[in-house]
Amino acid sequence: MEQRVTRAQRSQKHTKHPKMNRPKSNDGEKKRKKSYIASNLAKVLLVLILMAVFFVVGTMIGYGVLGGGNSFDVFKSTTWEHLFSFF
Repeated sequence: MEQRVTRAQRSQKHTKHPKMNRPKSNDGEKKRKKSYIASNLAKVLLVLILMAVFFVVGTMIGYGVLGGGNSFDVFKSTTWEHLFSFF
């Protein structure tokens, strides 16, 4: 006699996602967690570096173009002392 295979039994044998059939290992999870942390740390560092670059470029444009002075005068300490004297 022929055995009837139900739809649920067929779907258990052949899943669409190959990751579901593999046994879980702790090594793979640790590697994924380290790469996740490293990629997020790299993104945060990239954002901080870009913020610093845009701050420097923005102050140079603001002081040089809009303020009418020399763009590189923004790096002088007297400029920042004058700015902080308002606070």
